[in-house]
Amino acid sequence: MAISKEKLIAELDTPIEGDSIASFLRDGEGAKLTSTLNSGKQALDVFITNPIEIDVGLDAADDSVAAWLRDGSGNSLSSTSGALHVRIDSQTSNVVVEAVDFDIRNLVASQDKVDARLDASSIASSAASVNTTAAALVGSALAGRRRLLIQNLGANAIFLGGASVTTSNGIRIPAGANVELEIGAAVNLHSVCASGSADVRILEMA
Repeated sequence: MAISKEKLIAELDTPIEGDSIASFLRDGEGAKLTSTLNSGKQALDVFITNPIEIDVGLDAADDSVAAWLRDGSGNSLSSTSGALHVRIDSQTSNVVVEAVDFDIRNLVASQDKVDARLDASSIASSAASVNTTAAALVGSALAGRRRLLIQNLGANAIFLGGASVTTSNGIRIPAGANVELEIGAAVNLHSVCASGSADVRILEMA
């Protein structure tokens, strides 16, 4: 004996007491689509053959993007009251930033200021007699050197550069002039005179 119904009964609270209906999603070839359990829920296994381009418009009033500055090891840089904690290399240094509206695209001298000071921890002075043969200005550089002050006390101009410096390719320092360079200890600065010699004084700071 067959029993028919005019309508199916769905019991959402107690499904076992109602009628059960099975439905499947199928692809274009008629094959049933599968699913994979993900975080306690079934996720449909699909693959988009032709990627869809999505245009995302960010609205400052509704959308936000968070960004962090990280060090070389991937650690987030910390801050206090909006002031970033930084240290330059392993040397003692002071970095002071004062800003009302600090926007690097629109710096205003009256309200924005960046002051970075490198504190020297050691100093060394020496003298060299520069002649027409190129030679190193400093025999042994000060360890950790950052700056070099060169003063030409001679009557002739000197020329600065690398080991192959000449009067044609070197940087000319006139008699009585001086020059300050940010130059590390690994750089071996040479000098030469066009004629005669020059008394040169050197001050190294680290």
